[in-house]
Amino acid sequence: MKSILKKILPNYLLNHLKKILKFKRTLILKNKIKKIRIEQENILNKIKLKTKKNVIFLVLHDSIWKYEGIYKLLSNDENFTVKVVIIPVVVDGKCQMETYYRSLKYFKSNNYETLGSYDEEKKTWLDIKKITKPDVVFFTNPHKITFEEYYIHNFTDTLTCYVPYSFQVSDLYEMQFNQLFHHKLWKQFYETKIHLEISKQYSDIKSSNVLVTGYPGIDYYYFNDNTKLIDPWPKKNNPNIKRVIWAPHHTINGNVGDLNYSSFLNIAEFMLNFMMDNFDKIQIAFKPHPLLFDKLCNNDEWGRKRTTQFQIRIYY
Repeated sequence: MKSILKKILPNYLLNHLKKILKFKRTLILKNKIKKIRIEQENILNKIKLKTKKNVIFLVLHDSIWKYEGIYKLLSNDENFTVKVVIIPVVVDGKCQMETYYRSLKYFKSNNYETLGSYDEEKKTWLDIKKITKPDVVFFTNPHKITFEEYYIHNFTDTLTCYVPYSFQVSDLYEMQFNQLFHHKLWKQFYETKIHLEISKQYSDIKSSNVLVTGYPGIDYYYFNDNTKLIDPWPKKNNPNIKRVIWAPHHTINGNVGDLNYSSFLNIAEFMLNFMMDNFDKIQIAFKPHPLLFDKLCNNDEWGRKRTTQFQIRIYY
């Protein structure tokens, strides 16, 4: 239909039609969100009357966990019961079980109240909402990379919250600020007033549910005595050793829309050789995007065997 209209309508009429359609979509969206806000206010009033509020954090990757400070505050408050719930990353209909078990192990070993969403005996995924009966849900990822039952659409009768899993610096404004996910949230917490102003430009609801709070990911460093922080670098006593953080993105070969953030395929072997050749001069902290491993395993040039071998070589 779009291609036909482009052929038969002059550009000025086509642009005018686009504006009309966008206005109509925005109006429908605002009316829908208005009803959601009324319902969220009713939910809030009901939750206030409860002596214990159930709070869950839906976690896909342990590596993007940014709620440490919030989790501790709530878990130390007798008015709340708190759980970290590990849910699966689903790519092309397949659950990334290595990621799931790694995240589950991390939170359990670090003494979080942790619940896995996979029933090992029945080999089925659990109805988390039915089991935990949450009053408040914190999401850790805005994208549809898990099952529908773990996405925001299934939690419209709870208070839903979100903190961006990274400090936003890219220009993917529609993706970062204007998904239906962002609109449906009860509250979303942004890093700075700059982020709020940018989001207002691109959000169809003008980011009406946003609060600027600072970034929880750095709470630990802000509220703790930095002189007591443990230096994780192994060669910490040698000031002449340079420290390099290598954090490759997962968008190899533009396999996520038009994104081509990752240079990993081009520089992987170079970086490994460079690290080995300069072992006495540098040390590298390898921090790949959590989706990169699975993307490499499915890549025709790499595959699981080469990916695993590279992982072993770079860590050992």
